[in-house]
Amino acid sequence: QPYWGKFNLSSAPARASLVKYLDKRANGAMVPWDDILEETCRKVAISERAGTPFQLVGKLPPAEELGWMIANFAPNKEPMTVFGEGGSGKSLLLLAVALTICTGKPFIPRFEPLTMAPVLYLDWESNPARIDKRVKLLCGGVGLDPQEVPYRRMAGPLADQVEDILRYVQSEGTEFLVIDSVEMAMAGGKAEDRDPNEAILRLHSALRLIGVTAGLVDHMTKSDAR
Repeated sequence: QPYWGKFNLSSAPARASLVKYLDKRANGAMVPWDDILEETCRKVAISERAGTPFQLVGKLPPAEELGWMIANFAPNKEPMTVFGEGGSGKSLLLLAVALTICTGKPFIPRFEPLTMAPVLYLDWESNPARIDKRVKLLCGGVGLDPQEVPYRRMAGPLADQVEDILRYVQSEGTEFLVIDSVEMAMAGGKAEDRDPNEAILRLHSALRLIGVTAGLVDHMTKSDAR
C-alpha cells in the first residue's frame, strides 16, 4: 500500500513523520528511510529550483517558425485566451475550434485549419451531456455526423493534475487543449495569505509543461469590461 497524501519536501517535521509511518509499514525491516527520504527530497528541491540553463543568444541558427493551428487565431504550441462576459459564446467558440482541428473541416468562416490533430476538452464549468449536445449541434451545422471529442470533467487546479494530463496528451498525441475556464483551472488562488499572481503563474507553468496549443476561456465581468 503506497503512501497517499500531500507532503512538504522542505519541512523537517513532515519528513520525520513520514519516516515513522514507513518504519511502521516495514514490519521490522531495517530500511534507512531517513537517509533515503532526505536524499530524495534534496535532489527534488534542487531540480525544482535549478531552472533552465544559461545560454548565449545573438548567433543562434534561425529558429523554425511555429506557425498557426488556425490561421491568425490559434498559434502552435502557445496558449491563447478568449475572454468576455458570461453567455457571449466563448466556450462554444473554442469547442468549434477544437472540432475544426480534430476533423480538418472549418466550423467557422475564415477560421481555416492549418493542421489536423487530436484535441482534449478540460471542463470545470459544465458537464459531459451539455458538451455532447453542443458537439452534435455544431457538427449538424456543417453537415457532419457527430464527432467524438476527448473530454474530461475537471475539479481542482490544473497544476495539481498536470502529470495525469501530460501522460494522456503524450499517449494520445494531443495537440490542442481547451481550458474551460481559467478561474476554475486556477481554483483557489485568491486567498489572503497568497501572492495574487501565484495561481495564474501555476496555471501557465502547467500549460508550459504540457507543451501544446491551448485555448483558454476567461470570464470578464461588466466592471472588467468598463
